[in-house]
Amino acid sequence: MVAAFRATLEETVQADILLHVIDASSANWNEQVDEVNKTLKDIGADAIPQIQIFNKSDLMNPLVDSGAKYVRDEYGRMERICMSARTGDGLELLRQALAEAITEHSKKMDGKSASTEEIFDIHTAVH
Repeated sequence: MVAAFRATLEETVQADILLHVIDASSANWNEQVDEVNKTLKDIGADAIPQIQIFNKSDLMNPLVDSGAKYVRDEYGRMERICMSARTGDGLELLRQALAEAITEHSKKMDGKSASTEEIFDIHTAVH
């Protein structure tokens, strides 16, 4: 599989953040996450920050369902989001996570926050 998508995967290492969409209704989602993370490591993209998006929260497997709609990491960044593309539940959390990530990234790049226009553009693109 890696060979078939090498060009796409090579671009992955250029990313500032990865949105890792996980089928929360799958009985083996843990194994699928491990396989994706192994592939990211193989291509040198394992250090890129990820937001794990547990899609199909409306069909969520009890192993995934902890009752929380999102989880933040030890630095306060959204690390995991539960959402349903079918119902739209959780989409606002994804927008918020992306806006926060853009703001954090822009501070690292030039010491200032992303403009309202940049955050609005991302909000519009996700909507």
